[in-house]
Amino acid sequence: MKLRLKDNTIRIRLSMPEVEGLILNGHIQSQTQFPGEQKLVTRISLDNQQGAMVHFTDGHLNIHLPKSILGDWHLDEQVSHEWNLPLSGSDDFYLLVEKDFKCLTERPKEDESSLFPNPNESHG
Repeated sequence: MKLRLKDNTIRIRLSMPEVEGLILNGHIQSQTQFPGEQKLVTRISLDNQQGAMVHFTDGHLNIHLPKSILGDWHLDEQVSHEWNLPLSGSDDFYLLVEKDFKCLTERPKEDESSLFPNPNESHG
């Protein structure tokens, strides 16, 4: 699971096993350890609600996504799903969850064996 944060935006990229695990098990989880015994635990769960929900408390980022929308995502060619969630005031929080594709240019130090084949081109 890769997270990209910018302002009021989170972009999450998931490998093939992560997408499959999310759909088949109903959740996936990742943990990043920081110096000073701090950690960030990111959990994505499928629920029966209509839209997405995001909660951040005590180092835990919990993302709830609608099962009705992502039900067969591991079997289809849909690249991503996105949601705009209202914040206090007039701002929105943008959440993008997408399949992680192999890079178009090979990166020798990166293991891309569990990533989705790039639809534009493949290096192996």
